[in-house]
Amino acid sequence: MRMNTMRGFAKKATAVFLAFGLSVMIPATAFAANDVNTTVVANATAKDVSVEVGNVTPTYGNKCIDADAANGHTATVKAGNLTTEENVAISADATSLGVIDIQTGNVTSAKDSGLKAKIEGEGTITATLGDVASGEQGAGIWTSADDRDVLTHESSITVKAGDVNAEGEGIVVRPYEHSRITVEAGDVNAKSNGIEIVAENGAFATVSANDVTSGKSGIFLFTGEGSVVDVLVTGTLSGEKAPITFFGSEWINAGSFTLTAWKINFNDSIVMMANTDAALSAQANSSDGSAARAAANAMDKNAYTLNTANADFSSSVEKSILYIMKLTQPDSGATLFATDANGKPLATSHGYSVAKEGDRVLLKVRVDEGSELLAAYDGAGNEVKLVKGEDGCYYIAYTVPRGGGIGLSVILNGDLVNLVDDEQQTAVRAMGAANGKPANTLANTGDSLHVLPLAAIALFATAALTVGVRKRAS
Repeated sequence: MRMNTMRGFAKKATAVFLAFGLSVMIPATAFAANDVNTTVVANATAKDVSVEVGNVTPTYGNKCIDADAANGHTATVKAGNLTTEENVAISADATSLGVIDIQTGNVTSAKDSGLKAKIEGEGTITATLGDVASGEQGAGIWTSADDRDVLTHESSITVKAGDVNAEGEGIVVRPYEHSRITVEAGDVNAKSNGIEIVAENGAFATVSANDVTSGKSGIFLFTGEGSVVDVLVTGTLSGEKAPITFFGSEWINAGSFTLTAWKINFNDSIVMMANTDAALSAQANSSDGSAARAAANAMDKNAYTLNTANADFSSSVEKSILYIMKLTQPDSGATLFATDANGKPLATSHGYSVAKEGDRVLLKVRVDEGSELLAAYDGAGNEVKLVKGEDGCYYIAYTVPRGGGIGLSVILNGDLVNLVDDEQQTAVRAMGAANGKPANTLANTGDSLHVLPLAAIALFATAALTVGVRKRAS
């Protein structure tokens, strides 16, 4: 308890001093354009349109950005922070080879969706956002693309955002008929479903996030025939009702679903099923993709009940989950590896070493000459003991448990010297990424302050303050 308190004190003290020092160095706003209190309209149906403004806070709670593109024209919008009380903050509609490109700061809608992006026919929408907050009548990020009667992948939506905090759904992704939707976000915290996906008939859906926390299902999806759905959760996947829920009977979900995650929190079941009535099964036999639309409609209306999935289906899904080995590489002095029981490299997914439930894995630390291993920690931050092998490397063995959660970080004798510089670099990177942080950043496990006395903590806080004062003076 005392050591935890000291770690917290040191981090807060260093962060405060660094933030104060940096605040005089970095401008408060990144936009030179004027703020506006009316909807920013970008209508590119007859010609190309480009708009750049500052912060947008419309009167009467109107939309912040309303962008349309068609007939091969392009709408480009750059803005600061967006805030609205009543409406969707960003509305983007593309069709007939229209192209929309939106870049903003933080996005907030008190009642509706943060971003609502829709394509009918061929088109392209790209959105780069800061943090997103939305109300209960919408989703943080809502996307839909439909290449009806088009056999190419011309329809695509790509969204990159910071953290998503939603009173309704966190991220909604609905690609139909050979379209493609990609969404990257930081932490996703939703009172309804965290990540909701409906895909069918050659559609592609790719969603990545850090931690996903949901009041209902962490991931809620319909993977119809011919669809490819790929979800990456670099942190922890949680859902109060279920971590993963498939809509419809097992045989309807004939698409491809891949989940790569570090850890899944669960009670009894990891996989659940959501069903309405026999009408959905009848629609699944049609050729126009109506089963997917029926699923989406039922999701919108909450017209379903959760049931325990068929044991065989549930088992097949769980055995397919790829669990990330969270290896926190030090800046220097050692290298961490993950191998199978025979010492061979593990498979990779999204650039991470992964293994499936029940696999035997070895985590290995090779310490450079001149460095010394002081301590090691697992994915939850608990200190663990490593065994030194004949090759001079250090090892720990795991059998991947149900739900995953394996990780390793180390403390080396050089960490004491580098701590203040590392804190500086972290603060600078955070300020530089104020409009949205990377989605795939893994938080460090273990902490160099596990082994530091109170005197060292005070030394680092003082050093950080000195650095901040020196930078302000210069």
